[in-house]
Amino acid sequence: MTSSSEQIKRLGLDKVGIAEASQLFYNLSYEELFHHETENCDNDWSKGTVTSCGAVTVDTGRFTGRSPKDKYIVKEPGSENNIWWA
Repeated sequence: MTSSSEQIKRLGLDKVGIAEASQLFYNLSYEELFHHETENCDNDWSKGTVTSCGAVTVDTGRFTGRSPKDKYIVKEPGSENNIWWA
């Protein structure tokens, strides 16, 4: 079993400022993600709620989305020929 610090380095998370974590979940299945997002928790983290149609909804408070100026386009084979990369 690898430690969290080894996993952080292996995944390159240290390059984006994540130096330590008490738990690390990576590449979870849909069912595992659903469970983590909807389980009851005792900490201050907000969790999702399952709607009447089975979707998960999360109340983000006053922060309702990404800033309009924070938009990024990733250069990848499926779209790189469709964008002017000046």
